[in-house]
Amino acid sequence: MRNGAFENLSIRIKILLSLSVVAVFSFLFSRINVLGIRQSADYTNTLTLLRSFEGAIQHRDEFQTKYSLIDCRNTEYFKTLSSENVAQYFFWTDSAVRILQHTVVALEESGKLNENREFKVNEIKKGVLASFHLFNELRDLIRKRGYVQYGLEGELRDEAHRLEEILSNGTDLLLQMRRHEKDFMLRGEQQYIDKFNTRFSELLALRQGVEVKERLIAYHSLFNEFAKVHNAIGHTAAQGKLRDVLGVTERTEKLIRTMVLEFEEESGFVLSRIQLTMQIFQFALLLVIIGMIWFLGKQLSKPVFDLRNALDSFVEHNFELAAQFPFSNRKDEFGRLSLSLQKMADEITITFKQYRKRSEERQKVLKEQKDKLEIQKLLLQENRNLLQERHDDIRQSIDYARRLQNAIFPRKEKIDRWFGTKHFELYLPKDVVSGDFYYIDEVEGTKYVAVGDCTGHGVPGAFLSFLGFNFLNYAIKDKNLENPAAILTYLNAKITEVFNQNGFNSEIKDGMDIALLAIEEKKGEKRAFYCGANIPLYLIRQQSMVTIRPNRFPIGDVIDGQRKFTAHELDLRPGDRLYLSSDGYQDQIGGPANKKYKTVYFRDLLLQTSHLDYEEQQKMLLREFREWKGANTQIDDVCIVGIGI
Repeated sequence: MRNGAFENLSIRIKILLSLSVVAVFSFLFSRINVLGIRQSADYTNTLTLLRSFEGAIQHRDEFQTKYSLIDCRNTEYFKTLSSENVAQYFFWTDSAVRILQHTVVALEESGKLNENREFKVNEIKKGVLASFHLFNELRDLIRKRGYVQYGLEGELRDEAHRLEEILSNGTDLLLQMRRHEKDFMLRGEQQYIDKFNTRFSELLALRQGVEVKERLIAYHSLFNEFAKVHNAIGHTAAQGKLRDVLGVTERTEKLIRTMVLEFEEESGFVLSRIQLTMQIFQFALLLVIIGMIWFLGKQLSKPVFDLRNALDSFVEHNFELAAQFPFSNRKDEFGRLSLSLQKMADEITITFKQYRKRSEERQKVLKEQKDKLEIQKLLLQENRNLLQERHDDIRQSIDYARRLQNAIFPRKEKIDRWFGTKHFELYLPKDVVSGDFYYIDEVEGTKYVAVGDCTGHGVPGAFLSFLGFNFLNYAIKDKNLENPAAILTYLNAKITEVFNQNGFNSEIKDGMDIALLAIEEKKGEKRAFYCGANIPLYLIRQQSMVTIRPNRFPIGDVIDGQRKFTAHELDLRPGDRLYLSSDGYQDQIGGPANKKYKTVYFRDLLLQTSHLDYEEQQKMLLREFREWKGANTQIDDVCIVGIGI
């Protein structure tokens, strides 16, 4: 076929001719290699099934481990008894059984199921079934054990709280029983069961009412049942049902890996020989394809480049046609494309001239609109600058208030001189400034410690905290009042006077909760005098806590002496720890159920961390608060002071 005649053939025919050459060679290539492909298919299919089975078992074991490590410590699981990990475990177990059945069929059809492999397959089947039954038994035990407020652990918590509410004496023994209960949950050691039973016997021997004894016996029975189930589960992988499950799983995985390695070694030689043959013919096919690409590129690329150059020239000449498009006389697709481009260029030239004229007219209108927009933009920027200046002024005022508030607190050097290392102050304002404050000072040998919680937070609370701090300081240093009850009476009178609560404006109920502690030493013995308005005193002595109750009314609510503040006297001993706290820590929303932290857990936290030094205890309290709060917003100011004797 002459070159001109070939050029006039359509692009489709040229491509079909080229592809026909490649197709003929590919057909020959496939026929030559079909025998080798069939030979390797049996090995590849069987090996794929074995690896899929191994993968299914690994997925199953992964979800079994996730269930044991995650769901067992997830209250949501015990609430619904629904677990995606358990569902995935069952899914992958069923998948593994089905894959194993297909693997046995493939081995039989290919004649590769010898006695040794048949024995291993049967052992693997037994292992999968045994692991499944052991997992179900482990799951039943875990559900029975429960977590936090669910199952036996939840019943233990509830029973302990009910007992705590009705117990009249022996609260320290009950707290020790609860601590042994938690130690056993964490470590699973028999010594904590023995300690729990010993404390139970001691508490039972005390003179208690019938209801207390019944609750105590019920609490003891629940703990023994919980310990039995906990030991049956196994505290580590080397104990109980966990050990049985992991043992069967390990043996099964070892057999599977052995079969996979055998097939990989056996099929390696056959597959490598087949791959070498395929590579030779693939190289030959690649040479043919490269030749066809070169041929088609030579026949098709030149017309494309020439047409592109013609279009570039049209654009460079400002959309005015300088010459006719090439290939207009050809009968193929390039000829038809050239004629279409020629027509399009003529229309663009006419349209572009009309566009220039309209564009000049529009530019004039746009210029007028732009001037108006510039004026509006300047006005907006001026308003924005004014708003920013006002925002900066307000922010600077609040920052200055924060510095003023921090300045009234005692410096750490003074507190260290009075209490050494036996103190900490945890102060976390909700906003920049706080409605909580703490007061620590020494006057003529008597040390005064106070924590105040004013109405509200932010700027209003901070204003009231300034008043409370100054009135308290004046009562102690200028009025020379020593008794905490007298000091709070004076503080109440001043707050009431400031807000005119005795007059016509009696509907205002601004005030504060406060606890005041006075510590004095005479003849080598230390005593503390405590008085509180809605804030208790916590005393920890020898790993036991005593709560000194406050007056149940705030500062600013006592009118005309209708209520009296009560002072409590305490004899102090070396090693005693005293804590005062506002309610911001206990009221914080968070945790798994997004609820308040509660006072009972706050008291437990103080008791559990009381063996630490004061700096470490402050860090533990801060860490627990942040973990409990999580992503939630802090809802109130937090102020905690701890003092040691």
